[in-house]
Amino acid sequence: METSVRLDGRTLVKLDARPLHVWDGLLLGELTMVLAYPVFWSIHRAFPGVNGPGFLNVLTDLDAEASIPTLLSVVQLAIVGCIASVIAVDIRRDRNRVDFGWFVVISSLFAMMFDEGLSFHERLIDPLRAALSLSAGGPLRFAWVIVGIPFALGLALLLRPFVRSLDPSVRRSLNLGVAIFLFGAIGLEMVGGKIQGTLGVDSFWYICEVMAEEGCEMFGISLIGLGLVKELRRHPRALDRLITAS
Repeated sequence: METSVRLDGRTLVKLDARPLHVWDGLLLGELTMVLAYPVFWSIHRAFPGVNGPGFLNVLTDLDAEASIPTLLSVVQLAIVGCIASVIAVDIRRDRNRVDFGWFVVISSLFAMMFDEGLSFHERLIDPLRAALSLSAGGPLRFAWVIVGIPFALGLALLLRPFVRSLDPSVRRSLNLGVAIFLFGAIGLEMVGGKIQGTLGVDSFWYICEVMAEEGCEMFGISLIGLGLVKELRRHPRALDRLITAS
């Protein structure tokens, strides 16, 4: 199915109604990273010398901050944030004011992008664990979730009217994407804290948990991006203005 949109009053552009191919590429790359993780982990365990100066960690370690999977997630969040920004600019020009809902969404996406790249939330773990005398082997081992859970709930309540105002198809993609992302980022993070504290970071079950956690986060952001792409199709003038400006 294709939708025709006239840009600049001259050029007729056909937009494929299927998800943009960039999301297919992102999902393929993410799936490759997730599936490659246990393979390279097994190679490293069997042949420690193969790792060299962190080569395998940089290439595929889902649990490492300085790695290709982390870079992929940062780029993914940046793209999603830019799509939301284009939509928000188009709405602002129509209404002559900044839409609060879109402002919060864009701010959240770019904040997540910087946090993913710089790991600000990881810096909360030790101070919170020490301040609250938390067990190093429990589900709150990664103590940042104590802040993350109320923050996520508060943001969800704040954005509820905005999300309800969106097209049903867009709303379903966003809700499902956020749910999957939070299940991985917070729910499985707590499971991982328990496993790591009990069995250790090199255990098979911890590797499985990391794969599931990071996979949920990546796939969740992809679904959020898909929802925003659907919304972007409802704002053809935004694409027109982008092409005219360039």
